[in-house]
Amino acid sequence: MNTISDLACSCNHILKNLGYPTHDEKAYLRMVGNGIPKLIERALPEEERNEERIKEVTNLFIPYYKAHSCDLSAPYQGMTQVLATLIQRGYKLAVASNKFQGGVDEVVGHFFKDIPFTIALGAREGIPNKPNPQIVYDAMSAAHVHDKGLVLYIGDSDVDMLTAQNAQVATCGVTWGYRSEEELNAFQPTYIIHEPTDILDILP
Repeated sequence: MNTISDLACSCNHILKNLGYPTHDEKAYLRMVGNGIPKLIERALPEEERNEERIKEVTNLFIPYYKAHSCDLSAPYQGMTQVLATLIQRGYKLAVASNKFQGGVDEVVGHFFKDIPFTIALGAREGIPNKPNPQIVYDAMSAAHVHDKGLVLYIGDSDVDMLTAQNAQVATCGVTWGYRSEEELNAFQPTYIIHEPTDILDILP
């Protein structure tokens, strides 16, 4: 999913209402990936980045974003068909995101209602965010997969590459997302791909 526009618009809406400076959408590409509280921390003026303020602004952001998470977001071109093909080939699919669980449910339910994901996991109370590998282990458990050699983790960020490394599973970095090929290659992923359909070559 390309969700950056809705994240940026929602965050700017909250910042503007609170009298804080807003940011260009491009700037948000460097702010996302570590969960909503970290996004808010990075978006706030430096002098406002204290735990109490971050929590207050996060609590304002979450309901607004949940209501607007599907306004401008969209699956990357060809992705829905790729996922459907993988299901036909017998693969089990899971979502592992640092977006809060309600946001994951909203986006996946809206855009991928015909894709039978085994599970779609977001940030949950008491569970550490990526790059902690727990979310990968939880997805594997839901899919009844115990062999890490059967898992491919696909992502577009440094956080994703680290998550896969920490989980000790194969990694696929995609260059159509929020980070450059150079940044992804620094983590020596198992694969680097440039189009969603390239996934079908890795998973025949």
